[in-house]
Amino acid sequence: MSTKTRLEPQPSDLQPPWRTAARVELQLEARTFARDIVLPIAVELDPQKGEMPRSLIDEMAAKGWFGITIPAEHGGMGSACSNTALSRRNLPALGFRSAASWRGARDSVPKRSTNARRLEQLRRSAQGKWIGAIALSEPTAGSDLAAVQTRAIRQDGYWLLSRTKRWAGFALAADFIEV
Repeated sequence: MSTKTRLEPQPSDLQPPWRTAARVELQLEARTFARDIVLPIAVELDPQKGEMPRSLIDEMAAKGWFGITIPAEHGGMGSACSNTALSRRNLPALGFRSAASWRGARDSVPKRSTNARRLEQLRRSAQGKWIGAIALSEPTAGSDLAAVQTRAIRQDGYWLLSRTKRWAGFALAADFIEV
């Protein structure tokens, strides 16, 4: 009978000036959360293509993780996502497929929105109350963005998308979808 040793998650080796005590602590918290909370949910729901429970979104929102890249003055953490490097097993890879919400909320607010509307949407996004989905995968390209063939064409005042997307995780509950 063998016994398995459970290794505690170790933060990636961030280099100065990005390595701070706060970032290392955030990495450890995110990895522990991903391992202990998200992974069991993903293991259960992924085979059945189940939707992520709202309770998980609420837990992540309470931690402020939807506002990682949103400036602090708009309710976020004001961090560059690439510098935060939350974890090797990051939350999207474990079943949280609405990466648009915390990765690019700042860029997903419609450009035609008024400044007040944009700021309100940023605040709501940082709070986990304006959730996005992302549609990358195509039948002939997978998620290889260099091979994606979808194009947006302006026609009669609307945008028409060409091609087919394979899936958009969290699309049914999302407030917006990044394509």
